[in-house]
Amino acid sequence: MASLQSLPRHPFPPPGPDADGRLAPLAAALLANVLLGAAIVATRYVIPRTDFLTLALLRYGLGTASLLPFLLWARPPLPPRRDLLSLAALGLLLFGLFPLTYNAALQHTLASRAGVLFALVPLLTLALAVAIGYERFQGRRLVGGLLALAGIALALGDPASLGAAPGVWRGDALMGVTVCLGAAYNVLSRRPLQRQPALTGVAISMAAGALALGVLRGLVALAGGGAGWPAFTATDWAVLAFIASGGASLGYWLFLWALKHATPTRVAVFVPLNPIVAAGLGALLLGEPAGPGLLLGLAFVTAGIVLVNWPGRTAI
Repeated sequence: MASLQSLPRHPFPPPGPDADGRLAPLAAALLANVLLGAAIVATRYVIPRTDFLTLALLRYGLGTASLLPFLLWARPPLPPRRDLLSLAALGLLLFGLFPLTYNAALQHTLASRAGVLFALVPLLTLALAVAIGYERFQGRRLVGGLLALAGIALALGDPASLGAAPGVWRGDALMGVTVCLGAAYNVLSRRPLQRQPALTGVAISMAAGALALGVLRGLVALAGGGAGWPAFTATDWAVLAFIASGGASLGYWLFLWALKHATPTRVAVFVPLNPIVAAGLGALLLGEPAGPGLLLGLAFVTAGIVLVNWPGRTAI
């Protein structure tokens, strides 16, 4: 991997032709965050009937398969070897390690709390970019970050959600690890992903992650520590189909496409939709409590993210 000194000062390339104000990339970012927020609730629904490793394998294995028709139709060129290896390595991070901590977290915490924590990904991404010199420090962003952190404290301290699930803090801690992995992926992936079509980047990365999960599950089974395949109902399989297609392949594809055709600033403003959808659907479909602390914290997080990503003289 290249040293930090050899990387460009601002590695985020200029957006593509849709950055002139057209709505297509913004609509893609909006739909992506709605799908990813709904996937949190769907995962929370189905995780009690399986284990986190099997669910991760099914999600990204089926997600990779759902991309095959689009690959056969578009026939994108194969990336050069350097980018191919980079995309595969990134896939091990985002579609291999990331889903393990993500699914394990949702075994213990609520969809609403997970959604609020997941919204910290762009804030931590910005903090890492500032720390290594990719971005300039701005007071407005500091205020927004502090506002979002205050919202996290309010949401996680909500008494209604604290008493709703045993071991909820364990799940929150695992989701915190997931957020760190997501932010690391965002910082490391900008350059190789910008050199390839979004479909190519998602397909290669997801296939690499699914392959690694398959190998890991096989090793666990050989060691005698793995359970059998889950006995899902028809409803469970329908939910899994959504998680694999809408909440994995389509959601990430749309998000990466939006980043290629609009500035990251404009795309990141839609991230608060993720916890809003997770909290709303969690309360509506799963009967999860939504106390005043959670709702106030969600408002703070939303305001903080919008403030951090409000267009200014520089874009992240």
